[in-house]
Amino acid sequence: SLHKLPCLPTESVLRLVERAVKVWSELAAKCQAAKAKRTEDEEEEEEGKKDRDSLRHLRHTLINWICSVVPDYDRMYSCPVEPYLPVLLPPLLQALEDRDQDLSRQAKGCVELAANTPMLTAAVLPQVLQAVRSVARSESWQVRSSVLPFLQIVVFRHQCAIAERDMAMVRDLMVSLLTDSHVEVREMASAAVSVLARICGEDLVLTLRSVFL
Repeated sequence: SLHKLPCLPTESVLRLVERAVKVWSELAAKCQAAKAKRTEDEEEEEEGKKDRDSLRHLRHTLINWICSVVPDYDRMYSCPVEPYLPVLLPPLLQALEDRDQDLSRQAKGCVELAANTPMLTAAVLPQVLQAVRSVARSESWQVRSSVLPFLQIVVFRHQCAIAERDMAMVRDLMVSLLTDSHVEVREMASAAVSVLARICGEDLVLTLRSVFL
């Protein structure tokens, strides 16, 4: 079962997780296309229903697995799913806007657990930040706004470990979200700036001043 996956070699688990996320992405794309098409064909409608059910089941399986293993820290210095966070983060953050309230609530708890994992390694941390950056480009404003609470916690917990180039990426991302076309995203970004400014220091303040003043 999935909750026993961390007992397998890391490479094997990563392949399984990558495959599950790939299927998740493919099903999400098919469901989105079917929703836009709005067909009246019974066979296509039935196939679309099967895809939606499969996507929901896969999301529940992955989220339940993560929620079951993330709190199981090894003396609070490592996290069993750390190597897979860069792959898992995009679909997890995207699930926050799911119309299934139970799934969305589970995804939110899962993202909070992921954000509060023990110190990420130097190899994984840049990949996690890049994954956050990719999600911040989503067409959904709900998904774009969802990256901010996660980013705040991760940057705060790893402020002494983040490389300068990655911190520069965080600053650029904040500027992008502060100028977002949706007011909800801008308001969320404004609230995050005060926290990140204390972490990023004068560089973020100067960057924001050059953009907005």
